[in-house]
Amino acid sequence: MSKYILCALLGYFAGCFSPSYLLSRRRGFDIRTFGSGNAGATNMMLAAGLKPGLVVMALDVSKAFVVTFPLRLLLPPLCAALAGLFCVLGHIFPVFLRFRGGKGTACLCGTVLGLTPELVLPLLALMFIIGMIWNRASILPLLTALVYAPLYLLRTGDWRGTIALALIFPAMLWAHRTNFARWREGKEQTFRQFLFGRHEPQREEAGE
Repeated sequence: MSKYILCALLGYFAGCFSPSYLLSRRRGFDIRTFGSGNAGATNMMLAAGLKPGLVVMALDVSKAFVVTFPLRLLLPPLCAALAGLFCVLGHIFPVFLRFRGGKGTACLCGTVLGLTPELVLPLLALMFIIGMIWNRASILPLLTALVYAPLYLLRTGDWRGTIALALIFPAMLWAHRTNFARWREGKEQTFRQFLFGRHEPQREEAGE
């Protein structure tokens, strides 16, 4: 039991590391006061431009990968799955930022990469097709979280890890709750805008 607790704690505190917050503070503002208030890569793109946003995205993916991949190789499958779950939870509810973090999308990607790298390309292809058809950017991470747990079960047969990974979906659903209001108001960024937009920084809105 102690190894599962330790893996969960490792994942959580790795998730609490917030590149978007640290980078925004270095640039003179708090990312949580800008735009959606999300301490994640997409909001960083809006606040500071494409390059800083991609840096944040890469670091958020990496922190989940770094905790899940070695554990998958060294310990029982549930350990790595718990680390992935709690890394996402730490990203969404970071204790050092008063539980105001990001939405978990990049951490979910890092978890998939660390646990089942063979599923990364099929999931990306599926989400790209759905995104181009539906043209809703924020629904894609939720769909990924929803379908990943059963895919993980089919791939590994690890039902205990599957239960842990299934809990990512409700956590991300809660984190994306503000997106639903913006959908109704017609303010939500579309998938094509996110993919093909220029992502010019809007620093004046961030108080710079």
